[in-house]
Amino acid sequence: TLAQLGIDLPATPDEALTGKALQTLDRQLQGRAIEDLLHLPAMSDLQAKLTMKLLADVCAPIFIAMPGLYPIISSTMVGLSLQFGNTLLSALGYVNHGGILTAFFGDVEKGYLFGKLALTLADRSNSQEYKGRISFLFGTWIQHRRELLRELIPIQKYAYIACMEAGVFNASYSISCYFDANLLCGLELNTWASEISSYSKDLERVKQYSAQAYLEMKQQVALNL
Repeated sequence: TLAQLGIDLPATPDEALTGKALQTLDRQLQGRAIEDLLHLPAMSDLQAKLTMKLLADVCAPIFIAMPGLYPIISSTMVGLSLQFGNTLLSALGYVNHGGILTAFFGDVEKGYLFGKLALTLADRSNSQEYKGRISFLFGTWIQHRRELLRELIPIQKYAYIACMEAGVFNASYSISCYFDANLLCGLELNTWASEISSYSKDLERVKQYSAQAYLEMKQQVALNL
């Protein structure tokens, strides 16, 4: 479907195509401050909107199954926003691209700016789903590279609550990251272990067994210590 809309993703990761996609985006960004992208006009082109939706839908499976394609996905989403304007899904493209820049290419400064741009754009909406998803991705990929580790605790807790209320259960991993930050920041273990139990029950109730398994590993760490 993406190919029919003019987006040709390679069947396997390709460093040359990844480099080309990033270079194309750099040319589009030339002379523009990342913060100024907040003021792009609203996206109105229907084909661009559909393309953004499809790219957003494939982000998670691509990240799990073929992460080498992830930079192409993120740079394509940012490029479409530069060309056609912002939509709420642009925030997802910005935060993913920020994560790519920090984690894959070591460009913490630019990646952090893209992450903050995504948070600001998401805050302009009334969508709990996207506020939660963007907060989760920012806190997981980017925030700890520039801010104190304890700053992750409130943003991951917010991401979990917002996404659960919106019925977006794939962000249930945010509560696992919340406990990682708590452990590394020195939360008392008896408090930590009992709090995990209630969240584990919540995840079981909505059948998020994978996220629950990660959470129970944290609980076992606390019990062992």
